[in-house]
Amino acid sequence: MGFPRTVLCMLALAAALSACSHTSDWYALRDLDERFSDQMHDCVPLGWNPARVDDRFFYSGFSSELDETFWYLPPPWVAMIRPQDRAHPQARAAEALLDHLARAGMVARSRSHGSTDYNLTLSGLDYFFDANHFGNNPLHEPYLCYSKIVPERVLWKQAVHSERDSSGAGTVQVYRVAFVWTAVPVGNWSPDAFVRSHGVVLGPSVDPTIAKFVLRDTHWYLESIYAAQRDRVVDPSVWPSPGI
Repeated sequence: MGFPRTVLCMLALAAALSACSHTSDWYALRDLDERFSDQMHDCVPLGWNPARVDDRFFYSGFSSELDETFWYLPPPWVAMIRPQDRAHPQARAAEALLDHLARAGMVARSRSHGSTDYNLTLSGLDYFFDANHFGNNPLHEPYLCYSKIVPERVLWKQAVHSERDSSGAGTVQVYRVAFVWTAVPVGNWSPDAFVRSHGVVLGPSVDPTIAKFVLRDTHWYLESIYAAQRDRVVDPSVWPSPGI
């Protein structure tokens, strides 16, 4: 015995809604909220210094972070400034920033044989970020962050269509969406002017921006963002030239 006409109509309607729902503003904004739920925005390097290539690109010129390879249970982050490090401007700059973060309760500081050890406090752990969601932190450098991105509304969206997969294997269903976002404070710690001057703005840093969604295994994934993916330092002049 076949299905009643009413049931068939309901199934057809459900299938149609499922096929097009991901392109509605509501669903697109929901997917953006999900993907940006833990994307930090305004941050400071944690124990390392961005060495300038230009105002919108940098690499790690010095890092005080300790190698966690030999830890049985690796801590989220530990670092050390050694006496010999202090001969270099980059190390002194990293230590000065860490000392400000210690006064804010984000890291704990201890001294031993002329070295200064640092580790995250429980308070600091809530603001620790080392992810690479959109190609904006490819080396997984550690940060402490004081704002995050919150998508606000969708401006426009593409119809779902086929494109060649970025991996080169066949085609995939994709669509793009332009959206407006804002950066909102996280937590209750308020970095002082010194900390903020040493900030790094993680991409995207242009509002609005464009995101590309790709359908993989029945789920839509945010594959990339297009506007200002590269991070930028707030004040390039506060970072000494590399020489370590």
